[in-house]
Amino acid sequence: MKRSILILLIFVATLLASCSSEEDYPLSTLDEWYCLSKPDQKGYLLHQHSLDNLIEARTFTLNTPAGWTLRTDQGIDTYVGRIGGPEGDTIYFDQGFLSFKSLNDVERDDQTRYFRRLIVDGVPAIIEKEDRTNDTGAVRLTIYLDAGDQQRMNRLYVFDPKNEALILRIFKTHRFL
Repeated sequence: MKRSILILLIFVATLLASCSSEEDYPLSTLDEWYCLSKPDQKGYLLHQHSLDNLIEARTFTLNTPAGWTLRTDQGIDTYVGRIGGPEGDTIYFDQGFLSFKSLNDVERDDQTRYFRRLIVDGVPAIIEKEDRTNDTGAVRLTIYLDAGDQQRMNRLYVFDPKNEALILRIFKTHRFL
């Protein structure tokens, strides 16, 4: 019994420590759930949706639940659009050299709620959750991806996500073509 409690305490301590670190590794499902999800969400939301629907944009792919669709918008210097789901969340994207300067320029500020470096499909990335009260009045959950070649740079973001765990799972399926 004491050994089981000790193992559980070590697990919880490790999980809590990972929430505050910035190491470059993919988030685990438990890590993203405890660090980012709204307190009133239930654990069943983590795996409620299978990601069997492949969204094929011109320069990248994402896996989403059934019913999500791609809409390309008119961009000037970057490839822009949105991927929307039937439950109300919309992932906006801005892909290309001018989508953001570099991962080194993505920094925490007084509106940052969460900031994490990770690797998605071998590509360095940052997940950031921030209050955007200055401009939109919303919470924005963003992933920045930069393959390091000044072309394969993508910024995907959602305003006031209804299901953060699902959005994070979708973000982590990103693949440059």
